[in-house]
Amino acid sequence: MFFINVFIFISLSVIAQVDETSPFYQLEKGNYNQAIRHAKAALEGSNNALQRGQLLTVISRAYRYQDDYSTALNYAVQANTQFDRVEKEKEKAVLGKAEIFTEIGLLYQNWLSYDKAIENFEKAKQLYKANQNQKEIIELNRKIAHNQFLNGEYEESEKNYIKLLEEDKKTGDKGLISFSLGKLAIVSRINNPENSLKYSIEKYNLEVEKNNNLEQVAFAANSIGYLYRQLGQEKEAVSYFEKALEALNKIDRKDEIVLNNLGVTYTALKKYPAAQEQYQEALKINQEKNNIAAIADSYNYLGANEYLAAHAQEARVYVGKAITIAEKNNQQQALADSYLLLSKIWEYEGDFRQSQEAFKKYTDIKNKLEKEASKQKEELQRQRTEAERQESQLVQYENEREQERLRLEKVKSEAEKQAKENELLKSENELRQSETKNAVLKNQQTQQALLLAKSELDAAKRKEDIQLLEIERQKNNAKLREQALEAEQQKKEKEILEQQNKLQELETEKERLEASKQKSSKYIAYLIAVAAIILFAFALIAFIQNKKKNKKIEAQNKLLENQKQEITQKHEELQASEEELRQNSEELQTTNEQLTLVKMSIEEKNLALGASLVELENQKEIIEKKNQDITSSINYAKRIQTAMLPDLAKVKKALPESFIFFQPRDIVSGDFYWFSQVSEQKCVIAACDCTGHGVPGAFMSLIGNDVLNETVNARNIHEADKILHDLHSGVVNALNQRATDNRDGMDMTLCVIDKENKQVHFAGAKNEVVYIQNGNVEQLKGDKMPIGGERLDIERFFHKQTVDITAPTIFYMFSDGFQDQFGGDRGRKYMKKRFREFLVEICNQPFAEQEQILKLEFQSWLAGEYQQIDDVLVIGFKVS
Repeated sequence: MFFINVFIFISLSVIAQVDETSPFYQLEKGNYNQAIRHAKAALEGSNNALQRGQLLTVISRAYRYQDDYSTALNYAVQANTQFDRVEKEKEKAVLGKAEIFTEIGLLYQNWLSYDKAIENFEKAKQLYKANQNQKEIIELNRKIAHNQFLNGEYEESEKNYIKLLEEDKKTGDKGLISFSLGKLAIVSRINNPENSLKYSIEKYNLEVEKNNNLEQVAFAANSIGYLYRQLGQEKEAVSYFEKALEALNKIDRKDEIVLNNLGVTYTALKKYPAAQEQYQEALKINQEKNNIAAIADSYNYLGANEYLAAHAQEARVYVGKAITIAEKNNQQQALADSYLLLSKIWEYEGDFRQSQEAFKKYTDIKNKLEKEASKQKEELQRQRTEAERQESQLVQYENEREQERLRLEKVKSEAEKQAKENELLKSENELRQSETKNAVLKNQQTQQALLLAKSELDAAKRKEDIQLLEIERQKNNAKLREQALEAEQQKKEKEILEQQNKLQELETEKERLEASKQKSSKYIAYLIAVAAIILFAFALIAFIQNKKKNKKIEAQNKLLENQKQEITQKHEELQASEEELRQNSEELQTTNEQLTLVKMSIEEKNLALGASLVELENQKEIIEKKNQDITSSINYAKRIQTAMLPDLAKVKKALPESFIFFQPRDIVSGDFYWFSQVSEQKCVIAACDCTGHGVPGAFMSLIGNDVLNETVNARNIHEADKILHDLHSGVVNALNQRATDNRDGMDMTLCVIDKENKQVHFAGAKNEVVYIQNGNVEQLKGDKMPIGGERLDIERFFHKQTVDITAPTIFYMFSDGFQDQFGGDRGRKYMKKRFREFLVEICNQPFAEQEQILKLEFQSWLAGEYQQIDDVLVIGFKVS
């Protein structure tokens, strides 16, 4: 368990505090109900996906420790979904998923569904590889190798243990090296006992060198002794069994298993007294331990030893004690062994009635045990099927929930995306509007600049006009003054002239006017006054005209001043517009920078998303490639298995009226049919159902086929019961079942068709044959024991039953795949009774059609809703 559970609390230990309300603390302390209660309470207040995943892992693990595997699986699937939702702490989530896949693998291991266990361990290993957690990967490889061994994948298991041994040697940890050597010794016993012996000796030498664990020294020595005994080297076996006992004695330990092994070896060497000594010592140990079943077994060992030593009476005494103890304590298996041994003892003594009675008791007990085992097997199969169905439904439910969550997130994301797009559009519109406004402002600025320039030009022109007007005014004033002076000069000249004329007239008429001299003087004065008035009038007129011109110039100057003020005001407004435009430009630049950052963020996310998609696509391609490689290998195995099966043309030639309906559940099959034409008038046909299906079952079918070929074709054994007996021995030896805990085997029916004597001889291992003769339906039941598997210390015999075929007779041989298939309207099994009735219903149809009818009935029973749960084999033939 150390190697299985050593990393069970790795991630939890970081979180677990010395807090008695912590579910992690309660789980570590073994308070599983408290751990579940605290974890469920914590779940109610948590929205953190990582924390929820870790709490659900605690709950799942606590239920597993309490053997409630279905509930554990439920919470494991929920935990896996929560870890998938983690967005930030991805590394912790990946480690959490790896732990969950390990948990699910251990659940399937407990259900004995080793292929599913391996599948989940591989998933966990891939996640640890991504995080480069080499230590966890090594421990998962141990789990995978162990389950491959349990699943019958011995070569793959051995390869993995060899790799683990290499890793252990790198660390220099002798404990791990010894552990891997022990595992290799067990795994390689099946296909290569010599290698197993080599590994066992290496383990033994390492433990002796360590010299700190004599119990392991004894264990290794016992394994070596067992292997030597299997290889027929009993003396070497005795030597190592004694070394095992010596090591145990040093630590004051006794082991009944080593003693029994030594006793069996002495029995094989026909050293019966020495064997009895070992069995007696083992009996004392069992009595001290009060191990009732082992005490009964010890008496059986003693009885068998006396029986083989030809001491029948002593043998019966020991067996009688075993029966008394077994009956009193309801030890049915030991009781069955006792009655079988007693049957042989009575047979040896020639009391066949007593022998038959003992054998009948043996078969009754075996039937009861096998019925109980069958119920347990059916219950286990139901649990496996239910577990797979439950996991499938849970995964589907969680996937639907996840899809709904992703759909909502997608809707939310699309809404956010739409909002961002709208925001971008809004920003772009604002940008466009700002650009438009900027252009308008620039246009206005240009126009204002033009207007300002025009105003300045107009002002300059007006100033120039004013200057010209001023010059013109000055010119006019000068001209007016000149004209005034000229006029005044002319007037003066005229006045002078007039005065001269008047003076001349006066002088001429001086004499004439002498008389009126006073009157003329007044007249002259009057003229002078008039001239002065006229001159004043001319001066006043010039002043008034000058004043009007000045007022006109002042008005023009005032107009220019007003225009200048307007131009200044417009210039200030233009500067304000320029400032506002500058601010708008800065805001626009800031918006553009923000948009650029948003765009860069979106591009980065798109790049990350693209990288993730590429990574997912790469992983998908790797997985598809692995699946393709595995499928190719299995398809190749199918071709090998198909080549192994009998040629149907040869079957048809020997049995023209026959059919074989063969439908494996997987690519390869654990069911197989076998046929041999041993003479012109005699042939042998068998329908075999090996333990498991798929690849493990296919390996078993290869062993069964080889042993049948060896028994019937090479050794010419043609009696039905003896063929099964030899097949049983061959399977036990091929799988080295006496040296290992392997209990694989097969159920089968076998018919020897003797046309010359018009008889069919039948022998069966658990399975039955149905035959129809003269309208009557009969059933031949096989012995209630399989080929290989159980109670290998007692020799197994099968019984032959004979059917007279003087009248035409139809036989049906089949595995349990058809009748155990779930389907129909209520999802129930097809059942034996319904299957027999259906065979009777179709028995009068042509045999080629019967095969098609069976196939259609099977497909109809599945109804497209149920998966095939086992391989299906039905053989029908008619003889007369």
